Amino acid sequence: EVLTMSVPEKAEFVIAKGKGKALSELPGVCAMLEKHKASDDVLQHMHSVAFGRKGPRVKVKANLREFSGFAYGADAREAELAKRHAYLAKRTGDELKAICAICCLERGGKKEELAARLVAFFDKPTAKSGTVPAASAGGKRKRAATPNPKASPAPTAKAAQSAKEGKAAAGKKPAAKAPGQAKEPAGGVKKPPSAFELYLAARLPSLREKNDGVSDAELQTHLKDKWKALPADKKSKFEEEHAELQAKYEEEVAKAKAKAAKPAIVDEDDEEEEEGAGGDKQGEDEEDSEDEQGDDGADADEAA
Repeated sequence: EVLTMSVPEKAEFVIAKGKGKALSELPGVCAMLEKHKASDDVLQHMHSVAFGRKGPRVKVKANLREFSGFAYGADAREAELAKRHAYLAKRTGDELKAICAICCLERGGKKEELAARLVAFFDKPTAKSGTVPAASAGGKRKRAATPNPKASPAPTAKAAQSAKEGKAAAGKKPAAKAPGQAKEPAGGVKKPPSAFELYLAARLPSLREKNDGVSDAELQTHLKDKWKALPADKKSKFEEEHAELQAKYEEEVAKAKAKAAKPAIVDEDDEEEEEGAGGDKQGEDEEDSEDEQGDDGADADEAA
């Protein structure tokens, strides 16, 4: 008799649509995901929170990008949130802060606060919740300054303003150009934008409207990654436009340089007028000399 053993087939992994935005639609979260390797423990923890199970390394990032919130029935909401909260409560404070950093959430507070913050984010990811708050973007909080009773009294508003203006006038330096700003050649011809800058100008306005609350720096980082992965046939449109602008720019620069190096015009009539004026002056000098000699002869006759 041959014994047979049936092995249950694994259920197909399906990512159900949640009530929030997919993480791929949050540029800040996408940028943070790209900074981590698929083998990092923090991504496995995020996968376990999002889907209740670990994911294969080759798909963990792709699965997280498709995640858009917990998918459950109305009667199972409390149980699902409690299950996720229990999982996060077992993690260390550093692990919870690392997950908060990827989700662009505030990293301050106790473990209980961090876990509750993460559960709320995973329940319904949104553009505002996936953006670093202004209070936490600067790092550690600054302590309020304690007044020193021995310190000299503060100057009046008028005196402080006068001192500030004098200091600014003494140490005033020419305004520095923004990073990456090209110098303007002769004639003030501006350098044309690159192909990526043309792509950025075309995509950024619409992306800004769809992601209210996300900073331009995060949006530009997201578009930079998109540009790198853009096929050559789609890049060619912007590269051709840049080539046309570059050719026009070089033509304008050549004209400006030629205009700046144009020699001065020499007028021959001016030289003839100067020579004539010199001859007239010489004739006047000779007449004056003859008059003086005549006067001297007359004086000699009277004396004789």
